Amino acid sequence: MIDLETINVNLLVALNALFSERNVTRAGKKIGIAQSSMSHALSSLREIFDDPLLVRSPEGMIPTRRGEQLEGPLREALEQLRQAIEVSAEFEPASASARFSVASDEIQQVILLPRLLQILHERAPGIFLHTEPPSEAETSYQRLRTGELDFALGTFDSPPAGIHREMLSTDRVIFVARKGHPRIKKVLSKERLKEEPQLLPTPITRGKLPSSVTSLLERHQGSPYFIATTPHLLASLFIASQTDIVTATVERVAKMYKETLGLVILPPPIALPAADTHIIWHERTHHSSAHRWLLDLLMELARD
Repeated sequence: MIDLETINVNLLVALNALFSERNVTRAGKKIGIAQSSMSHALSSLREIFDDPLLVRSPEGMIPTRRGEQLEGPLREALEQLRQAIEVSAEFEPASASARFSVASDEIQQVILLPRLLQILHERAPGIFLHTEPPSEAETSYQRLRTGELDFALGTFDSPPAGIHREMLSTDRVIFVARKGHPRIKKVLSKERLKEEPQLLPTPITRGKLPSSVTSLLERHQGSPYFIATTPHLLASLFIASQTDIVTATVERVAKMYKETLGLVILPPPIALPAADTHIIWHERTHHSSAHRWLLDLLMELARD
């Protein structure tokens, strides 16, 4: 039995050229080696396969029965290998067929997905994008290592070795209220904020309340300052549009929906931390042209 690991791939390339040209000299020219080197390669191949593989005839060299069995599968295998090498070296979005998995919170899905999906539809119709909610940082790192995820978007303070990180965006946090709110018009004072019932969407805080909000909650426990949290950013905007409840949100998201939902954007009267978002990926895909293409596209959309 032949051990594939002991066969030099160059010998298989030479054999494929011999099958194609049926001539040692022409086969050598085809792959850029001398006739003597091609003859030596054929001798090595005959020894490996324990078969002449090609024999002389009045019509030139013809494959033996064993050669005939090898010719088609070898040609197909080398073609698949060539395609795999070319795909890894150069990514063509218009003709590519690929699947990417991205974990992202609702903020970035709302901001990025509409434009990203439109671009994929227009420029890369063979790309399928799977998105899912974010996980804890350690889980995200592990899933990137195993290939379950291609990218994760969120706040990642100190990723371990092998995990690459870039700042994707820094978003300002503001407040919104419905147009026609009985007590709030265009300005939200600190005193008014203390009196208004508020809904806090946790995607803004990545599931953790910042210290400034926590201290306010402690001081106003039992008052209508904060009456609820929600894991859904868009739900908080709909609630604010239909009630007298004030909610914090990301400024870019508020601008997208203020006219549709009839909202007023209100600068914060207290210091609120920005909503920073990183994008992370693993070393295993760092040199992939396909992954680099999607990364560059996400970075471009986040900056736009």
